[in-house]
Amino acid sequence: MTTKQANRIINEICARTNIDVGKLKSTSRKREIIDARRAFMKVFSLEGMTSTQIGKIFNKDHASVLHSNKVHKDRCDVNDKDYVKMYERVKREYYFTSVSIDNSMQSLLDIISAENEIRHNEFLTLKKENMWLKNKIAKYEKENN
Repeated sequence: MTTKQANRIINEICARTNIDVGKLKSTSRKREIIDARRAFMKVFSLEGMTSTQIGKIFNKDHASVLHSNKVHKDRCDVNDKDYVKMYERVKREYYFTSVSIDNSMQSLLDIISAENEIRHNEFLTLKKENMWLKNKIAKYEKENN
């Protein structure tokens, strides 16, 4: 996943969950903001983004992302209900958003494939007509020479 895609996903999820994107990417130390940021970082880590890529999104260095993921594990291990609830919410919204994007991409691919098939069939028809006309011209030239 690119940072551009991740930012788009963050914007979509924040819009649906009433999380302020500006605060999420700020240096805010408010618990609810830190928890949301940590949840996003963990989800992106699970999706294969590097800690450096994730850090760039949230204006943090890679070590902050690694620490965030460690704290995530600790908070889940002690079953911090507020944090786990935030994490599950972000994770659910992420997968919902990803599926929506995947479905949109699949729909676009289906449309492009159908359009390609139509154009290919038109090409084959024109190719046949071209061959027919070439034969007709050859026959005409043969008769008139």
